[in-house]
Amino acid sequence: MSRRRIRVLGPVMAGLAAAALSSCAAAPRQVAAAVKVPLALVPPGLGSSLTLAEYPGDRKAFANAGKDSLVYDGRLWEIHDGHLLVGTLQIATVTPDISLTNSSDRSEVLSGVLDGVSPTTISQDGVEVAVTSAPQRTLFVWFGRTVFEVLQLDDARVNPEQVLGQVISYQLQTGLLHPEPVPRQ
Repeated sequence: MSRRRIRVLGPVMAGLAAAALSSCAAAPRQVAAAVKVPLALVPPGLGSSLTLAEYPGDRKAFANAGKDSLVYDGRLWEIHDGHLLVGTLQIATVTPDISLTNSSDRSEVLSGVLDGVSPTTISQDGVEVAVTSAPQRTLFVWFGRTVFEVLQLDDARVNPEQVLGQVISYQLQTGLLHPEPVPRQ
C-alpha cells in the first residue's frame, strides 16, 4: 500500500491542510499524460464587485508537494471584494497514474480534500458539486475530466451559491470543464 496525498491550499480558510491519502495496488491501467491547469477556466471576475487574483506563493508549494502527491499541477486564486479576501478558487490536475474519469480515483481525491467530512451533493447547471459548510465557511468541490476544483467562500461576506453559479457558468461556456460526477461517499 502506498501513501498518497493531496494539497488543498488557501490563506482564507484555515484547517484544510494537506491530507494523507492511501491507495491500494490494483490491476495495471493505462497511464495518461500529465496535464497543466487550463488557465482559461478562471473567470476574469465574478459579478460586479468580486475579482480574482492568482496567489503565486502556492505554485511553489504545489511544485514541491513531493512524489506522494496526487496533484500534478495546481493553482490558487484569491477572491476579493474590494480589498477584502472573501474566498479562494483552487484548480488542480492530477498525476498521470490518477484518472478523474474513474470514480474510485475521484473518491480518493474527494476524501483527501474533505478529510473525513461528509458532503452533500448539489447540481449546479448540470455539474455535480460536493458541498460542506462550517460556521461562516462553505466549501465546494467538483470534477472535470482533467481537473478538480475547490471553491472556499466566506458566508458572511458573499452568497456562496451565487458565486459557485457564476464560476461554473463561466467554465461551462469555455468548453473546457467536461464535468464528472461527484463520487458517492
